[in-house]
Amino acid sequence: MAMNMAGSSGGGGRRRGRKPVMAEINVTPMVDVMLVLLIIFMVSAPLLTVGVPLDLPKTSAAELLQPKEPVVLSLDREGATFIVYLPVVLGEVEAPREEQPAEPTPHGVETILLVEDEKMVRRYVATVLGKAGYRVLAADDAHEALELAENESIDLLLTDVVMPKIGGPELAARLRLPVLYMSGYSADLMAHSDLLKTGTALIEKPFSADDLKRKVRSVLDDAPAALVA
Repeated sequence: MAMNMAGSSGGGGRRRGRKPVMAEINVTPMVDVMLVLLIIFMVSAPLLTVGVPLDLPKTSAAELLQPKEPVVLSLDREGATFIVYLPVVLGEVEAPREEQPAEPTPHGVETILLVEDEKMVRRYVATVLGKAGYRVLAADDAHEALELAENESIDLLLTDVVMPKIGGPELAARLRLPVLYMSGYSADLMAHSDLLKTGTALIEKPFSADDLKRKVRSVLDDAPAALVA
């Protein structure tokens, strides 16, 4: 900071019209920095003086938990300073929970006769079960399924309920195999409409790959008991 003074020159006599003293103050970058630091200190003083015996405002712990409004300090040609207050979290930090290992995906090596008239559904089901290790014989209707069953040893019939000409229940009665039905209708609706008996194995569409593999594995594991009954 520089100050220039302009006044009268030396001399013994008194002059009339003496000019007043003029002061010119030039603010330098160093002064700007000092001003910024002073402002930051004044704004931050309530937080910095918690529990300190100074004659400055005190801030309680409850007030520290409340987020403050952001403060922006900006000076021409000197940039800007952003002050953001984040709330203080009091308490113990919980240790991260260990993730439980995922259950193994059911798989098998049995032969499954898949009967589904919808091409996209048939392809999806065949791909999922094939990747799970099963041998899948796919048919788009009951007539093709009957032809495949003549020369194959089949462990499970996986069929849609409602199909053209011959439906799933009639096909299952002819083949006399453990069966898992697929349908877009609920089991209650199927039982109410006499399409399926109560307790018949059914997986409702749409279903996920894991749900399909679990249901197929469950029906296959229960197949001997079902056949004996």
